Amino acid sequence: VFAFWAAAQGIVAAAVADYLRAVLDLATLYGRFLQVLLAIGAGALVYTGLSYAMKSEELMTMLATLRRRTRRAETDKRPTSG
Repeated sequence: VFAFWAAAQGIVAAAVADYLRAVLDLATLYGRFLQVLLAIGAGALVYTGLSYAMKSEELMTMLATLRRRTRRAETDKRPTSG
């Protein structure tokens, strides 16, 4: 299953990089940096989306931890009566 996710991630990243080749000025460092950053970001979104859709144990654990920390941080910020 993870091999399928990695393949989908790679295909999307390659497609985004190919599209951006026509849109960005790759003669500049900024253009090349932006192309790589956006392609990696798109691939990461696909991988995360597939992991969420398939209820990946690792992702669900990470999300639960983030929710607990967020709730704890909100609780700590509430004014206490006294």
